[in-house]
Amino acid sequence: MYDAAYIKKDKELFEILIGSPQAQLTMSDVSRKIMSLNFYVNIDDENKVLETSKYLIGKKLNMKEAQTVYPLTIGYLCEKGNSKVVNILNDLKKKYANTKEINMMLLMYDCELTYDIYIKKDTGRIKDLEELIKTDLNPQNLAVYQYRLAKLYYYDNNKEKAIQLLNAAKNNTNDKGAVNKIDKILKGNWSLL
Repeated sequence: MYDAAYIKKDKELFEILIGSPQAQLTMSDVSRKIMSLNFYVNIDDENKVLETSKYLIGKKLNMKEAQTVYPLTIGYLCEKGNSKVVNILNDLKKKYANTKEINMMLLMYDCELTYDIYIKKDTGRIKDLEELIKTDLNPQNLAVYQYRLAKLYYYDNNKEKAIQLLNAAKNNTNDKGAVNKIDKILKGNWSLL
């Protein structure tokens, strides 16, 4: 399945394998759908991401499953600028409004922050991100927040600060795709931000 999904990126083969009797016997329905969701995000199939996430969110997910499904879906749809993400965010907040689980509380905060940045373009969140990047984050997470902060500074017409943060994010990430995207932005393709 991995070869079909991530090496060949063969949608038809992946869907045959994930729906096979062997896969159904060895993996739960939710696990197979989460694998499908990851695959559809990877191949950038927005309709399938929406369809699969809607199915998953309709299921009773355990905490670990929810911590996979919601941020993956919300992050992807926010990046695509898809306003339907608000329904998924509202579902997350409704289902886990009373949670005492610190990781879920942080996840909800991060999902709402992502929505505020990508969909609402809320430059009022600059202060939140400035504080967040001062905390003890691993380099990869720091790069993500620096990128998001660059986005907000760009929306706030502070291109100089956005460039500074994009360069910092580029230096902190080990994701080659992210580095390539940042390079393209820094070369003037600001529509990618």
